[in-house]
Amino acid sequence: MSDPFPGMVFPPPGGSYASVDDLLLVSDLCEMDLVITRWKRNGASLRIRVRTLDFDQQERIERGALIKIDEKVVRSESRFACLTLKEAIIVPQLNEAQARQMAQHNPSIIAVIVRFVWDVLSGLDQETIDAIVESDIPDPAGAAHDAATDDNRGGESADSFLVGESYRVEPERDSAPLAV
Repeated sequence: MSDPFPGMVFPPPGGSYASVDDLLLVSDLCEMDLVITRWKRNGASLRIRVRTLDFDQQERIERGALIKIDEKVVRSESRFACLTLKEAIIVPQLNEAQARQMAQHNPSIIAVIVRFVWDVLSGLDQETIDAIVESDIPDPAGAAHDAATDDNRGGESADSFLVGESYRVEPERDSAPLAV
């Protein structure tokens, strides 16, 4: 059974409470490298760094993706994806025009990145990400360890963990990229 309140514990009465400064100074927006295995330049897969979206960013994306069609307001999936890329990708940082140009890429790859940012990364904390990368623990989605190379992944290392259906964490020297 999954924890309905991840990252929280319910202590017995008593004890001290956090101060306003404690609450305001906490850093809980996770960052992670993604390796986009289907995007290559000079034969190498491209790497980006993404960060969890804060509430203001989520609201800007949600509002910015709304368009009017035949007197109805609907969400443009293309705008939603491009705005998510602009807000979530921190290396390299995209400006608004560059983010709109991303709509010219394969929509299934863009959708995987967007789903990862909204559905997976926001549910993890940095300690969990680091633990997945640094040890042989199962991933938070409960997927099995990838004990053998996979034809769809081009013979990549067996030292990988699946995170959901479309994501993988690969231990590397300096940082742990996620292969998409």
